[in-house]
Amino acid sequence: TGTKTSSTSASPNSFSYASPPTLDPSRPTNESSDFLNSLASTEDLGVGTCVLWRVPISVKDPKQAEMYDAEHTTVLLIGRQGSLFVFRERSLATRINFLTERGLYSQAIALAEHAKRKTRDLKSNMANDVIAKVTSLYAKSLLDKREFDAAAREYMKILTTDHALPSWVILQLIEQPVLRTGLIAYLEAMHQAGLGGAYHRKLLVSCYGHRRAYYRSLHQQASEQPHASESSTLDFSQKESLFLSSVACRGLDPKAIDSLIDVCREMSLYDSALQVAQDHKREFKVAQILLLDEKD
Repeated sequence: TGTKTSSTSASPNSFSYASPPTLDPSRPTNESSDFLNSLASTEDLGVGTCVLWRVPISVKDPKQAEMYDAEHTTVLLIGRQGSLFVFRERSLATRINFLTERGLYSQAIALAEHAKRKTRDLKSNMANDVIAKVTSLYAKSLLDKREFDAAAREYMKILTTDHALPSWVILQLIEQPVLRTGLIAYLEAMHQAGLGGAYHRKLLVSCYGHRRAYYRSLHQQASEQPHASESSTLDFSQKESLFLSSVACRGLDPKAIDSLIDVCREMSLYDSALQVAQDHKREFKVAQILLLDEKD
């Protein structure tokens, strides 16, 4: 994307948006001579001269400078009748704002990530902040479309930033009907990042319980395909039990582990409760589950 400037003479189609910048003709790039020769030899273009510069930008604020390339590309097209066309590359911030204002979030993120790969380490923090901000806007737009799973995946990318509070994200994802797969994925990501607390563990177990109840009801309603339903429930049960056991390994004290086991028992996730109790040597809890709890 660029801006066009021209100084006009006899050409009726010339532009008159702004005056061309003052450039140093001693700083053309290596490509300028080849580019010039190719264009100058093309009669149909009506171009007499073309010069390509890398123009340095003067920005006094170092934080603001991080949002811009050290240099911008400027192309000058000089017509045979005296018209001058100047194409200046827009700043990264301008291009990203242009895309986000039009709802092109994935393109804006791709542009910011590409710019991050090109920049030095000095600019990485600013680039990360821009990517997180655009990702948050993208996730919010997905929520507005009620695409909960896709929104959850985007919010998971910015869990460790301050662009989306987990408590607010949870309140949005809990609106997903039936299985709440987006909320489950987000809560699991929170625990993997070490951000989950007792409330989040209880909410995750509750989601697991509702999901199992849903598949049990499907099994009862579709008696002609019982094995498919049982297999689906079994796959979820094993994954849930292993994940909850891994959560208990993340620095939980014995009291917190016992609380997690009790929450699993309350939601009738007896296999998960037993897995956690056995893996963490909570013998008394193991005995309670084996003697008192019903088995599916």
